[in-house]
Amino acid sequence: MKTKSIFWGAFFITLGLLILLNNFGSLNYEFYNLWKFWPAFIVLLGLALLVKGSVFKNFFSGLAAIILALTIFAGFSSAKYFFTNDYNWNETDSDIVFDSGHNYSTFSEDYTPAIKKAKFYLNSGAGAFKIKQSTKKLFFVNSEGTKYSYSFKTEDDNFAIINFWGKQNAVRWFKKNFKNRTAIELNTNPAWILDFNLGACAMDFDLTPFNISKLNIEMGAASLHLKLGVPQNETKIIIDAGASSMNISIPRSVGSEIDADISLSSKKFSGFNKIESGLYRTPNFDVAVKKIFFDISSGVSSIKISRR
Repeated sequence: MKTKSIFWGAFFITLGLLILLNNFGSLNYEFYNLWKFWPAFIVLLGLALLVKGSVFKNFFSGLAAIILALTIFAGFSSAKYFFTNDYNWNETDSDIVFDSGHNYSTFSEDYTPAIKKAKFYLNSGAGAFKIKQSTKKLFFVNSEGTKYSYSFKTEDDNFAIINFWGKQNAVRWFKKNFKNRTAIELNTNPAWILDFNLGACAMDFDLTPFNISKLNIEMGAASLHLKLGVPQNETKIIIDAGASSMNISIPRSVGSEIDADISLSSKKFSGFNKIESGLYRTPNFDVAVKKIFFDISSGVSSIKISRR
């Protein structure tokens, strides 16, 4: 059999089976990160061209087709999450209203004035994530859908570390109405380090009331709305994204620098001057006392950063 026939046969069979299984289950919820493996397709295709013998050529060609089908399926499945209403918050009021048909959990820790710094780490899959409100506690989390493993500890009595890991649940593979919505409230007193490792998601983060020293976001296909306040000194923002839409707002009074590796993305950096390839700064960068630094790496995305 010809190698070309093997490739296209394996590709259509794999893609068709994934779509068929997804129609009877929810395989896409577990596939959100597979798009990252697309370079393996190039490697396998190269091996198919280099090796001698029809058996090896057919093997690598068929494997390359399977990888390509998986990554295409994962990419479209990931994009689905932030284009559907199921993974967005209803903005009817400021309170979080949970669907009684889904499981939800709350987490919190009391704040003490001794805590000067805090780190909040969240590792989760697809869903909607929101930071809109402050709390008198150190933090308060409402989660609907995903069950989280949670840990809390302090170092040197003044540094609090909060860790959340989304638990994998095989039952959700077969639930079309599965939701994952998480609302986070933070105390305004500590200097915060926020670290998010997320899949296909919608994020709505208003961080203007908080002292953010560092924000790290690693995400798949995602929608990010981020509003930053004036830092006490400086804020470091690190974003590593797949095919995403980003809309970021910063105060006009702060100096800001963007270091961007986004050659395949569309960008609009309003109020920034281009210094060199991939480097942008606000006109007041050199004289501003308080600064925000961006380090952005992205695939095919739309990125807007504006000053208000």
